[in-house]
Order: sequence, then structure tokens, then C-alpha cells
Amino acid sequence: MKYLVYKLQCILHAIFLCFVKKYRKILKPCLNGFKNSETLDIII
Repeated sequence: MKYLVYKLQCILHAIFLCFVKKYRKILKPCLNGFKNSETLDIII
């Protein structure tokens, strides 16, 4: 069961990364306001 949850997290993370890459140009103006946020730097 623990392995299944881990696998799901990996899949969700991969989808999220694809989403971020695809929409980075659209989101960039919004993200500029959060440039100093450490958590955002880790995500991107």
C-alpha cells in the first residue's frame, strides 16, 4: 500500500512538472510577484 501511494505521488509530480513547463510562459508574469518565495523556487 505504501508503494502504491509513492507511485501515485511520482505520477502526480510528473504531471505537475509537465504542466509547469507547458504553462510557464503564461504563468511567468504571475510568478514574478513570488520570486522571493523559497517554496516556489523549489517547485520550479
